[in-house]
Amino acid sequence: MSTLNLSLRDGESFIHGRSPEKAKDLLERAAAAGHHGRVRTTTNGYIVPSAILDGSGDAPVATPVTGTPETATSEEPTLFDPTEHTIAEVEEYLSTADEKERERVLTAEREGKKARKTLLAETEGDK
Repeated sequence: MSTLNLSLRDGESFIHGRSPEKAKDLLERAAAAGHHGRVRTTTNGYIVPSAILDGSGDAPVATPVTGTPETATSEEPTLFDPTEHTIAEVEEYLSTADEKERERVLTAEREGKKARKTLLAETEGDK
């Protein structure tokens, strides 16, 4: 796996890859550990409190990182494609996405073959 270029605070780890399921799992782990609101979305994954990585077999695996957030890189970026997910999954994903990613996903939805007006109306109003 490639090393990413990010700046982490003490007590933070980076989890590579993004999906609605992974976001939900990380948010639940953070809440259970008393770290509400401490899961941050990046282009390539999530920055999470290291305390939620308990070392059990089902815990996410941290990815080595260096540098600053502005230079984050990955050989294989994983982009969320809203056309491959249900409205509920897209809404859940957008709830953890940063503004740039949110705009990218909504643009992909708008430009898709079957743009879902309900989803666009609900999420555009959330801005």
